[in-house]
Amino acid sequence: EGLPPDSHIWLELRLDGLPEDAVACAREISAASDRPTIATCRSVGQGGLSDLTAIESRELLGSLASDYCDLEFSPGHPAADSLTGELDAKRNILSYHDFHSIPQNLAGLLDEMERSAREHDVAKVAWACADISENLLALELLAKRPGKRVLICMGERGLMSRVLAVKVGAFGTFCAAAEGRAAAPGQLSVQTMLNLYRWPKISSKTRFFGVIGSPVGHSLSPRIFNTQFSAHDYDGVYLPLLIDSEEELIGFLNGCREKRWLDATGFSVTIPHKETVCRWLGDRADQAARRIGAVNTLHLVDGDYRGFNTDYLGILEALRSGAGLDATALASKQAMVLGAGGAARAAVAALVDSGCNVTVFNRTAERAAVLARDFGCKSGSWSDRANTQPDLIVNCTSIGMWPKIDVSPMPAAALRAKTVVFDTVYQPRETALLRDASAAGCQTISGMEMFIHQAAAQYRIWTGRDADLSLLRATVERALEADARDAVDEQR
Repeated sequence: EGLPPDSHIWLELRLDGLPEDAVACAREISAASDRPTIATCRSVGQGGLSDLTAIESRELLGSLASDYCDLEFSPGHPAADSLTGELDAKRNILSYHDFHSIPQNLAGLLDEMERSAREHDVAKVAWACADISENLLALELLAKRPGKRVLICMGERGLMSRVLAVKVGAFGTFCAAAEGRAAAPGQLSVQTMLNLYRWPKISSKTRFFGVIGSPVGHSLSPRIFNTQFSAHDYDGVYLPLLIDSEEELIGFLNGCREKRWLDATGFSVTIPHKETVCRWLGDRADQAARRIGAVNTLHLVDGDYRGFNTDYLGILEALRSGAGLDATALASKQAMVLGAGGAARAAVAALVDSGCNVTVFNRTAERAAVLARDFGCKSGSWSDRANTQPDLIVNCTSIGMWPKIDVSPMPAAALRAKTVVFDTVYQPRETALLRDASAAGCQTISGMEMFIHQAAAQYRIWTGRDADLSLLRATVERALEADARDAVDEQR
């Protein structure tokens, strides 16, 4: 119910685990539906709930007036040769699931399935994704047989394979009917696929963007950039890209560069990869990014990457718009920067350039000392951060970031009235640090301000267009409010 009358949407009727009266209801739906239907009875061994034999399962599937039946494929046991009765006249999806890893010989498995398939049958393989580059293989294999394959990388890492499947001509992809009702790991709701990622708008020409990080599921970037694309009628889609290790990161970036058909155009880079990407790029990063030692923006142009740092601008704009601190007002301020990662390096560079007296504090003292030395400022031990009285505190650590939202990088008792406290964490919008600071009479700046301005700079780099700042702000505010409501609901 509530789905748009969209020809892109089919219905899968999952029969496994249903009582007989529900199966009877499924038969009625299949007979009366004005949408194409797929009948599925997934076995326990393939991630479902059915304990029926293969013959019993096929008899059940054959009793529905569905357009397709899902038949589980066992390597070495051709499926189509043994079809009889009702199923013999139907179109089928031959499916295989591996909940541990990618099949060892994926191309060979697909060849075997397609040798068993008939003219109108479809081969479907889904597996637990361990490396994000597996998505690139899946998409490449989909492109080789347009309309005849479904390949899904399951789990958070596999989102690319679900959303970009339409770009390379897949038969389709699978979504949950509603949020919280996923039938497989990483499955998106149909509302998310249609409204956030605009599945019907994606074509072979659609440009691919994303945010690279770990964690990345909390990121608001997909919402703000996809909304901008939609408002400007720009043919692009922006995805969250979970990547943990440096090896996985470099492999993915090289893969996107090599596969021109992917139309990879730009990536945001967040924790913990900003410094790694800067080292990897070398002189392909611009001078400002190299000076900071961190890249948060990648642009793929003419087959090669260019790196930028828009955090620097975002920090200065946040201080100006959030507290009226322009370069003149910042001069000679005593500033404390918490953290020594990529965001901290951008903050220190911006503050030093504005004439602030900066002291860096980090949980690992050696990293704070290196950062301070690089920019000609001071560092202090983490335990001493509460013993100073700065004019400005800038938190660039991940402390207080979703999901650990009840912790703060500063003891509440150490906050002094009239201090400006800027937390670069934007989710949640009001962090524990900002709550404590507000209670102490400090002036506070939300990380949302930095996020909005650095994102607008990214949009300009990638598209050559100015972002709609009012739309960008409204999108972020709505998203943060929705996330706050969801958090309250979860606690209940």
